[in-house]
Amino acid sequence: MAKDKKTGIDRLEEEMEKQILETPKEELLEEARAKGRDPAEFAARMRAFVSKAKTEAGQARRAEARARLEQERNAGTANVVRMPTPEREQERRAYKPDTMAARHGKKLSERDKKAMEEDANELFNDDAWNDDHSDKD
Repeated sequence: MAKDKKTGIDRLEEEMEKQILETPKEELLEEARAKGRDPAEFAARMRAFVSKAKTEAGQARRAEARARLEQERNAGTANVVRMPTPEREQERRAYKPDTMAARHGKKLSERDKKAMEEDANELFNDDAWNDDHSDKD
């Protein structure tokens, strides 16, 4: 059996609470009236006390939660760890389409520029043409 680590005051509080909870309500009211106290006034005071305590506890929890959330937001960007992407994914991201149609008519690629230069050089290369300038092959 584990040792009881409660202090004497803790055990006393538990025993008093147990006795109060086990005592019938009529007996408690009778005892309060015998001492000249007004149970209705005491009940109203205790309800106000509990209500105020609940409100204050809720506000404290909300403020703590907001502070924790703000702390997590500030730390959130620093906690992002990028996982290495597989080679195929890296290749897909690096892929740039070769044709103008695939790029929707946007900027010429290096391959396009090189091909156009080769075509122009070929057009102006007299050795590439045969001597017959007819439309026949």
